[in-house]
Amino acid sequence: MRFLIVEDDPDVVKLVNTCLRMRWPDAELEAAAEGKTALDLAKGWVPDLVVLDLGLAGDDGVDVLHGIRRMSNVPVVILTANDDQAKRVLGLEAGADDYILKPFNYAEFLARVNAVLRRAESSGAGGDAGPAVSGALMVDVSAHRVVLRGEELHFTPMEWSVFTSLWRCSGEVVTIKDLSMEIWETAAPQNSAIKTVVRRLRMKLEQDPSEPTVINSIRGLGYRFDPPE
Repeated sequence: MRFLIVEDDPDVVKLVNTCLRMRWPDAELEAAAEGKTALDLAKGWVPDLVVLDLGLAGDDGVDVLHGIRRMSNVPVVILTANDDQAKRVLGLEAGADDYILKPFNYAEFLARVNAVLRRAESSGAGGDAGPAVSGALMVDVSAHRVVLRGEELHFTPMEWSVFTSLWRCSGEVVTIKDLSMEIWETAAPQNSAIKTVVRRLRMKLEQDPSEPTVINSIRGLGYRFDPPE
């Protein structure tokens, strides 16, 4: 297992290292204090997961995340300050798979990282039989492949988890609570994270994301997936 830690605070790097070593004592760890080094490592070293602080002193962490996403769908967990909700939302919209609020403890950190890695593993694993066609959409879960009107779509692990959860229940309402339990394994509603991921999915699936017809919001409940025509 390889972990890339993008953080300019040595104390936080040490804490993250300690957390990861507790769970993966043989893991390979690399740290980068600025964006260019982080992007070089993400491209050449190919980590299994990136821990990215959005509050880098010399770089905008969101810009670094955009750079990572241009080259890879590697799982990314962002670190943000507890009171910086706007930055957190920007990170999720840029393609992060989850976030951890600073300060954090060992148990919380490892639970979040484990959940992201499980989602990444399941997104590339089989388990569903063959491709299925729904309207203009072809979905092959076992091959981790989605084609819309002849164009192949690409998803981050978080996007894939939300997409497949909704797609498997096409025509039915999937509640925020159900999504939170299935993806984050918590009964606490992950409203902000789910809303942000749904916005990203609509950008890929909808002809007009401002007037969605594929992922429909059901007020007070959750979402319903209606296959595109």
